Amino acid sequence: MKRHIGYTLLTAALLLFSSCAVEKSESSVEISKKTFDSWLIENHYDHIKPTDVGIYILEDVPGTGSLVEDGMFIYVNQVQTKLDGTIYSHNNEDLAIRLGTWNKFARYTPTVWNTAKLDYGLRDMILGANITDNKGTGGMRVGGYRKAIIVPWIKNPYTGKEVASDGTSYIYDIEITDATNDIIQYQVDSLESFKRHYPGGVLADVDSTYFGFYAKCFPTTEVNDTIAINASISLWYIGRYLDGVIFDTNIKDTAKFYNIYNDSKSYNALSFTYARDSTSAVSNNNMVTGFSHAIRFTRNYGDHCKTFFTSDYGYNASGKDKIPGYEPLYFDIWIAPKKK
Repeated sequence: MKRHIGYTLLTAALLLFSSCAVEKSESSVEISKKTFDSWLIENHYDHIKPTDVGIYILEDVPGTGSLVEDGMFIYVNQVQTKLDGTIYSHNNEDLAIRLGTWNKFARYTPTVWNTAKLDYGLRDMILGANITDNKGTGGMRVGGYRKAIIVPWIKNPYTGKEVASDGTSYIYDIEITDATNDIIQYQVDSLESFKRHYPGGVLADVDSTYFGFYAKCFPTTEVNDTIAINASISLWYIGRYLDGVIFDTNIKDTAKFYNIYNDSKSYNALSFTYARDSTSAVSNNNMVTGFSHAIRFTRNYGDHCKTFFTSDYGYNASGKDKIPGYEPLYFDIWIAPKKK
């Protein structure tokens, strides 16, 4: 009798364990989907159907310019928002002012994106097609605007990774202002326009020494010694974008005048090892290639040089700090008089 009771209790325990084992909590994806479905209903978007890839296009204003193709470089105004309204990223100056986040060092101009390197969801949003089977909603054109949601459960078919790796649904507002197949030639065209319209016409006759690199040096009017190879010289500089906005300088009064003074920055002359050949000029100094190249065209202490160049000679595709990628730059550089 006791043995029978023991077996009965053991059987009941196994059944209880078995029933508990099949119960499971909802995954983060399932929770995200329910939250997303509720958001669609609350915001009256529940009639929107996803594309083949799975993004949700909420608004679409066709552009009249050229069709954006895979591998193009596009200039984009964008706002990225979470479903709760939190703005994750943007490049809109008016929006920054309204939010109280305006930064004098930020660049509020269209950002350059290479469509071939965008996450899968963004590529589908812009190119308008499932990359694997060429089906979709139609690609964007220059001048067009599109608003879409990219949800975290979409996976890149090539990598198997979710396009929103942090598990968040993002709303993208995207306007394409321009597009090009050749980003360096596009910058060269901008540099050519820059030199033609530079005040006083002092740069109109400057030809590129290398493709995408320009420099013109103005000898000092004073009698100064010629700079010796490998001499350590001191430099003062002002760095600007082509629209004239200053992004950096080591001249304290200039920084204060243009309201970019930084208490943590040391406003001292830059030390530079002088060289005439390009390899030494670049390898011996911790400056961008275009800046180092320009110094080679100076000869005497006190010379002044103006140089402007494509991002190939600057910060390339990645940019640095507040300087965006694919950004052409312009520098005024002054070599300090020789120390007595």
